[in-house]
Amino acid sequence: MINRFDELFQEESKASFSLSQEVKDRISEFDAKVERLVDIFIDRQITQEEYAKRKAKLLNDKKDLEGKLKEIEKSGGGWLEPAKQFVTTCNQAGFVAWQEILSPKKDFLKICGSNLVLKDVNLSVSYKKPYDFIAKSQGRLDWRRGRDSNPG
Repeated sequence: MINRFDELFQEESKASFSLSQEVKDRISEFDAKVERLVDIFIDRQITQEEYAKRKAKLLNDKKDLEGKLKEIEKSGGGWLEPAKQFVTTCNQAGFVAWQEILSPKKDFLKICGSNLVLKDVNLSVSYKKPYDFIAKSQGRLDWRRGRDSNPG
């Protein structure tokens, strides 16, 4: 499962890089257009009002693209890392549970739980999301609700 997350992360990174490169190229095009606009204005081929209007439009479009670029760079593979961490933590649960040493158990509960209460030798835990889903299904081997989707 972890290997699949690594593969997905690589695919997502390639797609994100390609898209960000596309946006960077378009931003460069806007820079070139602004330079041409300045040259046209200097040569007095357009009025100052026309220059200001065109420049404002070009700069607004460029700013929109820069915002899109920041979004792409920030969100590239954004869901994969938390998902990988979740699966890794869930896989570690069995190993941690059977250890004799208490400190790994304590550390594990800090990751996936909160409001730890020890009462009458019983530990009560409120699980954080998404670990609460796993805790609710604990002990339930049959995850299917109702009948089989492929009866036959």
